[in-house]
Amino acid sequence: MTNLNVENVSVTELEKGITGIFSSFLAEEKKKALASLSKHEDEPEVQEAAEALHRLDYQKFRGSLLRHHQRISETLVEKVLGDNPRLAFLLINQVFVSRHVRNLFVDIEGSACCADKERTVMRALLRHYHKGARIEFNYDGEYTYHLPQIVLRDHESVVAYFEALYGLYYGNPKAYMQEMLKIAQAAQAARSARETEDS
Repeated sequence: MTNLNVENVSVTELEKGITGIFSSFLAEEKKKALASLSKHEDEPEVQEAAEALHRLDYQKFRGSLLRHHQRISETLVEKVLGDNPRLAFLLINQVFVSRHVRNLFVDIEGSACCADKERTVMRALLRHYHKGARIEFNYDGEYTYHLPQIVLRDHESVVAYFEALYGLYYGNPKAYMQEMLKIAQAAQAARSARETEDS
């Protein structure tokens, strides 16, 4: 086995190696996606969606394929977890919600542990909307790196932010803008308090 001496590897060689790894991974994922598509190409929804794409008919595309999959997802959530529109929204649109939550932590608290904080908030929201559990974080625990430090620290703020995102998703931005103003004020107050402590 050859010992690799990192000091002898140029930045260019390292970049090429990393690019090669990612390219290979992405190519494999694309192959899998194409294989999955080929299994479903004969389905009427897929054929209708393809025709809509050729005509650049975005409404027909959504109505044929995307809406079909959304109905299946909504029905599955309702069958397994009961009729709960907020829970269904959270599960089906989890990328939308979690990206907003994570980006909020990055913007306000920095990128350190933002993924952990995002998962903590998402799990708390799921428990709340599924079981009715009050959102409470244990800041006295041995480990708190995964807990929000400045924003989304309590039940009211987490639920208010989620409800604002729910409205934003459906084209009603007013509550979201109001919530973001509150969050900006909380962040500014935290910054001011930190500056006072440091001086």
